[in-house]
Amino acid sequence: MLSALDAVLDRLKRESGIGFKGHHTLRRTGGRLMWQEGVAIETVASIMGHETTEMTLRHIGVNLDDRAKAFQTVREARIQRAKSVEIVPSEQGPGV
Repeated sequence: MLSALDAVLDRLKRESGIGFKGHHTLRRTGGRLMWQEGVAIETVASIMGHETTEMTLRHIGVNLDDRAKAFQTVREARIQRAKSVEIVPSEQGPGV
């Protein structure tokens, strides 16, 4: 059974005429790039045809440093978003 990603890679291989032997490396790279760009790991797992997200994380080579970096990125984004929130006072006054 081909995953959605396998089907796309097979089509690209046929259409491009590029004679690569297998697409395992392309598949791993595609999954890793999706994850690095913020696609939910559950979505990446589904696209890759994996039954578990753990299988996907192993397959795309995610390690503890990658996970720590991901959490740090989210934390920094939340801090920036909190700094950019502008509080606009109500024109109706307090208690309304």
